[in-house]
Amino acid sequence: MDALEKRFDKIETKFDSLQKDFGDVRIQIATLVERVAHLPGKGFIVTATISALALFSALMIFKEKIALLLG
Repeated sequence: MDALEKRFDKIETKFDSLQKDFGDVRIQIATLVERVAHLPGKGFIVTATISALALFSALMIFKEKIALLLG
């Protein structure tokens, strides 16, 4: 019975370690979920890119008229 108790104690120790590691993983996943929640969405990125392209295109098309206005 002494060998069985030692094996059981060893299993309990490993299980406790596994529970601690699992708790750490849960915290890390929660942190990642929170960080990802604050990232911009696909709609915002597409809108910002199209807006920037439209602005630069307009500047290129109207650059002569803008130069005349500025002096």
